[in-house]
Parts: sequence; C-alpha cells; structure tokens
Amino acid sequence: FRGDGPRPFRDYPPNPPVIEIAADPPEMQAAVAEARRRWPEFAAAFENRGPKHFFSVKAEVSDGQHSEFIWINVTALEDERIVGRLGNEPVALRGLKEGDIVNTTVGELNDWMYIRDGDPVGGFTVQVLARHMESGTSHKRPVNGP
Repeated sequence: FRGDGPRPFRDYPPNPPVIEIAADPPEMQAAVAEARRRWPEFAAAFENRGPKHFFSVKAEVSDGQHSEFIWINVTALEDERIVGRLGNEPVALRGLKEGDIVNTTVGELNDWMYIRDGDPVGGFTVQVLARHMESGTSHKRPVNGP
C-alpha cells in the first residue's frame, strides 16, 4: 500500500472485488511463503486476542468442482486446522455463501491478517495484488459478475 500508509481495516469494502493476475508471479509465491513462515505470529496473537479482535486467513476453498482463494474469519485454531466463516461472498463456489463455516489447514494457507492497535498486520498477498492493480497487470472483477 502506498501513500500515507495502509487504510484502516474498517475502510475495506465488506465484499472486496476478485482480483485476477495472469500467472503466479514470483512475488506472490514469496508473499505466500512469508505468510506461512510467520504463521506462529498469527497463532500467538489469536490465542491472546481480545473479544473484539478480528483475525482472518486467506486459503483456497473448493466446492468439488470449482475453487477460489477467499478470506475466512477465524473462529478457532485446532493444531494445524483453521476453522472459520467465509468472510465474503464466493464468486465460483456453488452451495457456499458468506458466513458459512469452513476449515482449512496451515499447509493450505495463502495469507493472513489481523488488527493490532487499529492497524492491519499481515496481508502479504494483498500488498502484491495492490502493486499489480497499480501497474495494470491485474484484472478486477466484481463479486457478483464475471
């Protein structure tokens, strides 16, 4: 994020657009690797969270035919398993909707984010996608359309 720093988390749209990039560029692979490397930081913050703290992970979710990377609002961590509710409306997943309970594993993790003192922590792939949007190498698709 450029400018005066990242926007406050409360300023992000409730149903962010789907951002597509042509391939899996090296900087995206590095961002995913960083999220996985720093997973213990997220897990420790989650275990010490307050009642109004917000924790989310991005992972690939599948309906058996289609899959997409989507944000999951974390409700529980159980060893390597992450449990939560879909944080936004799926685009390609049939039979799933925002708020549905899903689970994933740390090994399937693509990104994570939480709020500390009003500022987002994590969001490694979000930063890569923002750079691709600024450079015009991505395609923004509305949530409810192609």
